[in-house]
Amino acid sequence: MNGETKGFYGNCIIVAVQPQEIPAETKKKLLAACRMLYFQSGECFNHLVAVCSTARCCKKAINIMQLQYLGENAHAEFT
Repeated sequence: MNGETKGFYGNCIIVAVQPQEIPAETKKKLLAACRMLYFQSGECFNHLVAVCSTARCCKKAINIMQLQYLGENAHAEFT
């Protein structure tokens, strides 16, 4: 995409802090949204974790997770 900065890649790790409170149907929707944003997604111990490779994708993903699914239970780190 033209908007991406070449070479600006890292890992955006988004964690659902209380995944036991996320209904199964919501998890399915969340993982589908992650795939649409070019994520690699999976379970990591008790946390639902999504990893993205660009800062722009990270920003979109955290918006989806906070606004539509997880509220304040989600946070993101871009490294």
